[in-house]
Amino acid sequence: MTITRTLQERDPGFETKMAARCADQDPVGAANFYAQPFAAGSASDLANLRTVLKRWIAKDRHAAEIWAKGQEGTPHFEVVSQELQSPAQAN
Repeated sequence: MTITRTLQERDPGFETKMAARCADQDPVGAANFYAQPFAAGSASDLANLRTVLKRWIAKDRHAAEIWAKGQEGTPHFEVVSQELQSPAQAN
């Protein structure tokens, strides 16, 4: 996906499917990847980060919360915080 992003040849549908799949296999890696901007100066598509967080919180809320604490002060922290506070994600 990094290559397609660099070439500006993104496939949003494919990226969403990959975000969900990666969230199940490696939520830390997936969250870190989708929290990063696409390229220098461009904004990140935080919808995929939300996808990862929703799946991760449902599976292992405690681990997601630990990761989230390390994200304080980052540009994407608001999204992280919103997902943790979402009623649909509450235990």
